[in-house]
Amino acid sequence: MFKIHPRLLADTIEVLGLNGTHVRLHRCRDFLWFILIPETDCVEIHRMPEGQRSLLRQHMDAVAAFVAREPDIDKLNVAAIGNVVSQLHIHIIGRREGDLFWPDVLWGQELPQGAWQPGELDDLRMRLVESLPVELRGDP
Repeated sequence: MFKIHPRLLADTIEVLGLNGTHVRLHRCRDFLWFILIPETDCVEIHRMPEGQRSLLRQHMDAVAAFVAREPDIDKLNVAAIGNVVSQLHIHIIGRREGDLFWPDVLWGQELPQGAWQPGELDDLRMRLVESLPVELRGDP
C-alpha cells in the first residue's frame, strides 16, 4: 500500500489528488510551494514506467503553469532532489524577486512559520482545480 513519507506529511498540506499524484502545499505560507508525490516505488523519474512518467509530467506542467500565472511570481523552481527524503517528490515553487531568500534556493533554509488559513487553502484549491485541463482533474 502506498504511503507518503512522514517528513513530507509533516511539511505539507493535502490539496488534491490527480489520478495517481498527490498534490500537496508546503506549510510555509510565504512561498507558493507545491510538492507533487506520485504513487510509485521508483525514486527517480526516469525509472518510472513510461505511461506513469508521462502522466506525472502532465501533472507537473499543469501545476507549474498555474503557479506561473499567479500574481507577482517572477521565477519557477522545479526540482526532484530527494537527498533527504528519497521518496520521489517534485517541488514546484513560485519565487518572487526580493523574497526572503532570493536568489538562493529554499532547501535547507530556516523558513518563516506563517501558516495557510482554511479560507486561503479553499480558494487556492478551487483556482488550481479550475486551471487544470478537464482530463487531469482528479478528486479535489
